Amino acid sequence: GLSAGNAQAAPILMRSLDGGAHWQDHTPASAVAVSVRSIAVDATNPSRMAIACSGEWAGGALWTSEDAGLNWSLRSNGLPHQPMLSVAFVGARLFVGGGSRLGQQNFGLHASDDLGRHWYPLHRADWPSLVITDIAPSTAGADTLWIATDGAGVSRSDDGGRNWKHSLRGSASLSLR
Repeated sequence: GLSAGNAQAAPILMRSLDGGAHWQDHTPASAVAVSVRSIAVDATNPSRMAIACSGEWAGGALWTSEDAGLNWSLRSNGLPHQPMLSVAFVGARLFVGGGSRLGQQNFGLHASDDLGRHWYPLHRADWPSLVITDIAPSTAGADTLWIATDGAGVSRSDDGGRNWKHSLRGSASLSLR
């Protein structure tokens, strides 16, 4: 069965505790006209979660939870108001990327050390693409991070996001999603 917890809008975030037999709406209360593009769970503390959302053509929001998705806090302050496409935890640090080549909605890559209360950019204006479509921590080491971009392939950082190698292994012209 389906249980609607947010009567204001159609459910965009559902949760099942019984292998999918029953689902309950866990959509943040004011998340309307957005799609959840990415969900991240902190491996060191599974009660900490984040969702990256985007509107149909523009806009976005990032929500975090410290109680396994029962309650959500909007954590978009300090981030560009562009589509948010990917979110990931690397240790306790939270990363978000997004954007769209349509209308040059550049977003870049941002990080937070306090579950989204404060953000700082990790990208520079000279990056080959500021549209980040995916973020993946590496199993090779805690400081290694991979990102996929729309139009500039794959990039990697081996120092927690301070320095980057772009367009790895001939991926420069690829749009990855």
